[in-house]
Amino acid sequence: MLEPPPAEGSYVGEGSTVLKLPDLRTIWVEAQVYVSDLPFLAQTREASVALPYYPGRILGGKVSFVNPHLETSSKIVLARVEIANPSNEYQPGMQAWITLKGKTRRVLAVPTNALIQESRGVTVWIKNAAGGFEGRMVRTDIANEDYTEIVGGLEPGETVVVSGAYLLHSEFVFKKGADPMAGHSM
Repeated sequence: MLEPPPAEGSYVGEGSTVLKLPDLRTIWVEAQVYVSDLPFLAQTREASVALPYYPGRILGGKVSFVNPHLETSSKIVLARVEIANPSNEYQPGMQAWITLKGKTRRVLAVPTNALIQESRGVTVWIKNAAGGFEGRMVRTDIANEDYTEIVGGLEPGETVVVSGAYLLHSEFVFKKGADPMAGHSM
């Protein structure tokens, strides 16, 4: 039979349980995931965890829970990654960086800063056969801070304007007085 914990100010006998500590052999690392990254999270449950307290150490983990509640003010959901902690050196409250590991595949992608986001869709500027530039609507899919996957509207081998795309777009609108993508749809 388990004894209740001792009351404050009471005497304890030798061998009595005074405090029970949690088992930290497996701990949770919580991450905030943007809604736009949820399709990627559906592809994988593997993650790597880096702790700034231990530079260069990368731990393997598994996503064990994704909160179904969306934080409407920030457009994020909470994901929980479980990592092994056999020697109890990682403590709750430590800062961590999480990278989701997914299946790799070859895709057509452009630098994210080459994209012009508009109410009608996404535009890129490409070099045409005459040596000039033309705007083209594209369909995008997953993205990170550096690259965005293109799933329609662009062919491999076409030259995309990365630096100066916004200037080309602005100049076109200024000179023509119209949106270069008016009448186009994806």
